[in-house]
Amino acid sequence: MRYLTTALILVFAVCAAMAQSPKAVIKEALLNDYAKTCEKLEKINEKTQSEMPYMCILAKAVCYTMSQSDDNTKLKGYVLFSDNYAEIAASPLLEKLMKSCDTSLANLKFSIEQSAANVVFSADDEELYSIFIPYAEKAEHNDLEQLRAKWELRSYANVCDANTVAEYSRFLSLFPSSEHCTDVELRRYTLRYEEATTTTDEAVMARFVEEFCGTEDGDSVARRLMEHRYERVTKGRNLEDMKWFATLYPEFAGMATLRQMMADVEYPTLVDNKDALMRFVEEYTDVEQTRDAQRRIKAFEVLESPTLKGIFDYVLAYGYDRNYVRFQRALILNDCKEGIVRYILTPDIRDVTLVRVISNKSYDTAIRVGYVDLDGNVVIEPAYIYGEVWGDYGTYDQRMMTEFTRDHHLAAVMSDDYKWGVIDATGKVVVPFKYMNLTIGNNRIEGFIKEAPSEYFDTAEYYCDIYDYSGKLIKHNGMTSMSADNIHYRDFVLNDGTVKSDYNYLTPRYGAAWGGEGCNVLVDRDGNKTALDVMLIGGVTDSVAVVERIVNGSTNRYFYNLSTQTIIKQCPYDIVNEMQCGRSAVCINNLWGFIDENLDLVIPCMFTCADAPNFSAGAAAVGSTDVGYHLIDVNGNYITGRYKHIQPHSMCNEQSYDVPGLFIVEGEGFTEIIDSNCEFVERGGMNTTIKGCFVTAKIDYSTTRTTHLYFQVVQDAIQRR
Repeated sequence: MRYLTTALILVFAVCAAMAQSPKAVIKEALLNDYAKTCEKLEKINEKTQSEMPYMCILAKAVCYTMSQSDDNTKLKGYVLFSDNYAEIAASPLLEKLMKSCDTSLANLKFSIEQSAANVVFSADDEELYSIFIPYAEKAEHNDLEQLRAKWELRSYANVCDANTVAEYSRFLSLFPSSEHCTDVELRRYTLRYEEATTTTDEAVMARFVEEFCGTEDGDSVARRLMEHRYERVTKGRNLEDMKWFATLYPEFAGMATLRQMMADVEYPTLVDNKDALMRFVEEYTDVEQTRDAQRRIKAFEVLESPTLKGIFDYVLAYGYDRNYVRFQRALILNDCKEGIVRYILTPDIRDVTLVRVISNKSYDTAIRVGYVDLDGNVVIEPAYIYGEVWGDYGTYDQRMMTEFTRDHHLAAVMSDDYKWGVIDATGKVVVPFKYMNLTIGNNRIEGFIKEAPSEYFDTAEYYCDIYDYSGKLIKHNGMTSMSADNIHYRDFVLNDGTVKSDYNYLTPRYGAAWGGEGCNVLVDRDGNKTALDVMLIGGVTDSVAVVERIVNGSTNRYFYNLSTQTIIKQCPYDIVNEMQCGRSAVCINNLWGFIDENLDLVIPCMFTCADAPNFSAGAAAVGSTDVGYHLIDVNGNYITGRYKHIQPHSMCNEQSYDVPGLFIVEGEGFTEIIDSNCEFVERGGMNTTIKGCFVTAKIDYSTTRTTHLYFQVVQDAIQRR
């Protein structure tokens, strides 16, 4: 055991003798023995490093900077010495170490700094400059200005060689006062502008615009950035992105197009929400959907609080659509709360000064006909029997005989003994109640007494009294012939009130001469006549008609602008009807379709119909005997299932009345009345029967209370109450 202990002591002594200290390292370095210096540095053990850490750091720094190592290692020693200089100088072990090495800290500091400086000068390397100079500034190195100048020159050369925006930016940051800044800034600007005008990176363009805002190139790049962003957001069609762009560039020249695109994306999500529609109208005042949004808002308001004025205002502003029958139902249900019944009879509110309404004062009184103004106020009390002017004579349309039209301001009404007379807009009787039928038109009133035999199918002859519009009797108990040739749809009245009996009503703005002057004379409401080089066939819209022109013996048909008297485009259709609900029924080769207000075919000609399938309150009856009949909306979508036959009830019989949006349908073993929303009105009532493709409804006028098919919905409402 004693021998073992002795051996261990000897081992420890040998190890201690082999361990080196900072003093040994520094001495070898001062003797310029670099190999031994490095060897002794490596042999400093952990115990020594723990007991005298800053002396060991000093030894390491001396070794790095004074040995024959590479430039980076020498500079590393200088950095190590500089970073720990304060702690080294403050160490209590320093004085003893310096005495044992026969030197001083100042001498070592000078040697280390000079060695590093020599490395930097000789290397002329930008990275070494950037490492050394910050320490040299702290130490107030004697060659600091020279070092800075060399660093600047080396950096300038390097950034010019690199020729990148990042390197130029770095130089300007390091040397803001350099004489080379102007050149570097120009080089950097050139690269930035080239990049900003070729890149698709919006961030790059945005940085250029931010830095060079207000300059010509800055404005140019700003426009490019704006156009690039516009292309991106419109291609993506993301609503939030488009709104961001609109907020960022409110003065953008294409804003109208962008806002329309935004509306195209947003509007379909809002159509069933009143509050959202109101916000839409407030935000989008000038897009295609604005008017439709206003229409939908108005429809919500009318349905929430149905009034005659509300319905009238809606129709006058937006025309007839599928909401109209909803309004009628809502009005009835709302009136039931008050114990009354009201229903609008006027076929086109836009054509009249007073609106024909059936009404009663309570459930216990008979329903009678009266008239209200366009504000819904009663002007003529409901005192007349419900009835319709009838007749099979020619093409005469009797719809407006019981209406106060804007042209003649007279209406035919029926007394309690079922005799017809005429009243004016104040309720004054103009023609006495003694006639079986009446016509108002051609600047005269004819009260028919009895029918005389006729040998012609399209001509009905009567004994009649003839009055002028003031009620003056012109002829008593005379003969008249009411034929297709001498009866017009309605008077054409000039703005000054003059009735032009020699002109036919063509459109709401124009009339046409069909008589001795031929079919090529146009007259406006001021009485201005224009001889045309085309033949007027029929009106389509206020200012558009179908015309014909014979060229080389061949008849060509066109759509014609009546305002400018110019041809719009060729008309390929055999029949073109008047525009209803924004659609005009057209027929070619016995197939029916529809054109829109731009005269473009929007619903293909594919229906075989017994009658012209005009739209009524937003729906049209179409089909064929092969595939059945349906109702379609203005976009051509089916809104009913298949029926054997469908027709607007006004086309069904001579006694019916053209209330918009009602249709009579025939199914397997039944007939019923539906409205343009496919809501049921009546089934199998009023002795309704199918005759071929026509329907006849018979009215029992002997009943005190009218039970016409239109009022089944009234009866339903009363029963629900």
